Amino acid sequence: MGSERKTPDRGRWNSQRKMDVVLRLLRGEDLDAVARELKLKPERIVEWRDKFLAGGQAELKSREADARDDEIRRLKTKIGDLTMDNELLNERIDRLEHGPDWVTVINQRGVPSSGEVMVSVLGQGQDEWTAPVSISDGTRVISNVSASITPEGEVRTMYLDGGAARAFGAGQGGGAGDLPQGVQTLTTALWPDLAIASCKLSQQFPGPGARVRATVRVENRGLASSAMDAQTGENLAALQIVYHEASGETRVVAEHALTLLEPGASEEVELTIEMPHDPVVLEACIVSNPDDLDETNDSRRCDFGAPAPESVVCDFEQVGDDLRVIVEWDNPISYGEVLIYRDGLLLTRLPGSFERFVDNAVEAGTRLYEVRGCIDTSASLRAACQVEVIRRVDSDFRRGDANGDGFIDISDSVFTLLWLFTGRQAPDCPDAADTNDSGVVDITDPIALLSWLYAAGPRPAEPGPVACGADPTEDALPECVSRTCP
Repeated sequence: MGSERKTPDRGRWNSQRKMDVVLRLLRGEDLDAVARELKLKPERIVEWRDKFLAGGQAELKSREADARDDEIRRLKTKIGDLTMDNELLNERIDRLEHGPDWVTVINQRGVPSSGEVMVSVLGQGQDEWTAPVSISDGTRVISNVSASITPEGEVRTMYLDGGAARAFGAGQGGGAGDLPQGVQTLTTALWPDLAIASCKLSQQFPGPGARVRATVRVENRGLASSAMDAQTGENLAALQIVYHEASGETRVVAEHALTLLEPGASEEVELTIEMPHDPVVLEACIVSNPDDLDETNDSRRCDFGAPAPESVVCDFEQVGDDLRVIVEWDNPISYGEVLIYRDGLLLTRLPGSFERFVDNAVEAGTRLYEVRGCIDTSASLRAACQVEVIRRVDSDFRRGDANGDGFIDISDSVFTLLWLFTGRQAPDCPDAADTNDSGVVDITDPIALLSWLYAAGPRPAEPGPVACGADPTEDALPECVSRTCP
């Protein structure tokens, strides 16, 4: 037995879909945001809302029912049915009148042992066939393809499915798979596919306030002419230029109504736009485009103004007593120069090829660095990083010299015991009192010092009791410098 698969309905604005859109507005959603999401003109949605509210107002006007009400309701229902039938008939006529002159279906060989069902059309008034569009997934063994056009203007294809192709894990004509084999039918809507083929700017990196010409080419890569208004005969689709700002806000800065495009036809549109104060991402997009084979090619984005440096990172290091900060970043494009800011103030200008800067004159504290790329008169947004600069003090002490007098003797053990058990003065350098380098000062430290002094016990840990030096062990005790160490 054969099975039938239909392409999903992606664009018919029936009454239920229109009501859903209106209800979103009545719930408080922004008109422009809804229009951009659904690729509709705002005025069209406003018209739906007004009709919806007018209908609701009419229903609120009530009177006492009488014997005529049933007949009135029956007649209204009949009129509604006739109106719907007429709309469907007009839509069918519109599809046939504005569909292509010719449609051809091709069985094209794909990867080893597979096949694809391809459709190409010759639009009204066009001299060349459109590029073939695949309406199958290319993973099956397909043969014996035939096709016809339905009264609704759709392509009904019949073919023999021999199973999964060998390249996809099965043998010729007998591959396993979830999809059924045998005679299959496939119904494909003859829809247009308006696509942004290119978007060129007369100047990509202008200064703020400059007037720039945007040239956008729109192609119909689909199987039917672009959608039009049944009442006015005008094309429904329009081209918009949208700015996406760094704050996340978007705004439409230019719009142009597109002409009716047959399959394979194109239109080149020129729009004048103004460079804002800060660089933005410019998007050329097609809106009010209800029936479309591929919505992924309805827009194209490009940078308008110099793009900001990427992956900015900051780190600091201490060399002797000097603190310095290293700033690194990636240039997404070739800049004319790079500006470096520290704590909001311009610090230096670098050649445009630089991706690293070392600030050798830094004070301890929280520091904010910003990197900005420039191309001619266009300066990018600032890309920032923040770093906490901490001055490290290397320890310099004699191990065991708890009282800091420069000598190691019994008085150091007594000093530590008095601090631990009577609350007397604490050592200025706790690391010096930590005789065994355990990371804490406790009773074991004065005992260890006395053992070395009088019982040939182990020598105090590094740096030892003779020469001054740094603590080789990381611990929780604070860094310190003994006052008797040079």
